[in-house]
Amino acid sequence: LAGSGKVYTGCNIENAAFADCIYLQNIYVDDENEKYFDHDGVVYERLSSGGYKLVAVPGAKTNVTILEGTTQIGASAFDGCSNIMAVVIPATVTSIDQYAFTDTKLSSLTLLGTTPPTVNGGNTSHGLYDMGLVNANGTHIRIQVPAGTKATYVEANRWSDLEPYITEFELPDTGGGEEEEEGTTSYVPHIEKIFLYDSENYTRTEE
Repeated sequence: LAGSGKVYTGCNIENAAFADCIYLQNIYVDDENEKYFDHDGVVYERLSSGGYKLVAVPGAKTNVTILEGTTQIGASAFDGCSNIMAVVIPATVTSIDQYAFTDTKLSSLTLLGTTPPTVNGGNTSHGLYDMGLVNANGTHIRIQVPAGTKATYVEANRWSDLEPYITEFELPDTGGGEEEEEGTTSYVPHIEKIFLYDSENYTRTEE
């Protein structure tokens, strides 16, 4: 593939199809493919429900912000992505399939949803195993969830054993509240990424 493989209409991509391709930077899908498409070099599947399923991540990626509208992270989607360090999961994701993060070096997993996604797997409560986070350096991973939701996460099936790794962060305020005084800056601890919503309409003016 040499970092620029093509996926054609009519084919199926099996679990862990690109596992351990550590030099693969992007996977491109033909524009005529009705089932799969690529975004930022990552492969997604169009679901009959109207959402997307993350199917495969190239092994050279270091950071991935999953596409908004994705509802499912497929089994072994990040398998063998030994360079991946940080993943951001949008609130639209409702399920994470088994071994999604097997054999990675993931150190930061940020979830934007206030409701924990369902973790699918064979272990009744061991989310570390079902998500593949044991092999993904599980003792050092930090899982970030929106402020006030940690209790909800740790009460959910398969998230309970992840409690030692879960921290909370403040979501950006998009409610249009009172403007801050000019020249002041607010700091929120533990934030590693800043999200600008409706960034296409963001402008900067010089006086």
